[in-house]
Amino acid sequence: MKNQRLLERIGSKSNDSDKELILASITRYIQKILNTQQGSVLIDKDFGMPDFSDLRWGEGSDIRRDLEKFISKLILKYETRINSVNVCTRQSESSPLLLIFVLEAKVELDNKIVPLVFETVLKPDGHITLKREK
Repeated sequence: MKNQRLLERIGSKSNDSDKELILASITRYIQKILNTQQGSVLIDKDFGMPDFSDLRWGEGSDIRRDLEKFISKLILKYETRINSVNVCTRQSESSPLLLIFVLEAKVELDNKIVPLVFETVLKPDGHITLKREK
């Protein structure tokens, strides 16, 4: 319970295990990080994702690599419960306007390293969905 964010602990009555509560909390917070526009948080102008409207996804792989590095650094900076993260992008076969990336993270819980894997989709409207693979 101590690894949940304050507002998640207040009034929380759950029968889920502490491990599952922590992993769910991390998932929600990464979702918030990825769906916050950079510059919109008054206390920290670097929190969140940049505006992608000027990027051209089909012009080369450098943009993808830059995005992978950016997301990795962003998550490590703002989600302190994560020890390491690896991000790999791939193009959607069904829709060329979607960008899919797999986010592999490691969290230490009870002196054990627990892997977390997310499939993440950057949609044409800029919204990022995050689905944790269990």
